[in-house]
Amino acid sequence: MPFLLESFQFHKVDLILRKREGKKTEYKEIQVKYGRLYECGPKWEQKHFDHTSWKFMRPEEFSNFDNLYIAYVLSPESGYKGDIFIFPVKDFNLLLQQAIPSKTAKGLQHRVYFSHCIHDDRWYMRKQAKFEELTEESVVDITQYRRAFDLLD
Repeated sequence: MPFLLESFQFHKVDLILRKREGKKTEYKEIQVKYGRLYECGPKWEQKHFDHTSWKFMRPEEFSNFDNLYIAYVLSPESGYKGDIFIFPVKDFNLLLQQAIPSKTAKGLQHRVYFSHCIHDDRWYMRKQAKFEELTEESVVDITQYRRAFDLLD
């Protein structure tokens, strides 16, 4: 048995959705990521955001996938409040490439910050570590992916 397992390449898939229409069955693979939502601390951050979540990820982490979806669940310590984001893997890869690069003990990783804006009730992924204004250079609007379960149809 160990020999057989060595010959397979495994991926981390947390969820598989099955949809059956007539005799045709369609499967969707979903990898679930979890992020803790924190209240923003630094004053510059509080000018724009009330809550933020961050995670280190390798920039190429999802580059070899085509038909995968990323479900990113954000929750404060008090419990889940409905903040789930559904990304097709191609869209998530584009976002990941724009996240803040950081050198870590594990090599080059990107810091992925998802933050809720107090001005317009929208969600943004940060492209810069610190900034004064929300611009195309500093953030990417990810609100369209919040509760975007229709992307799975």
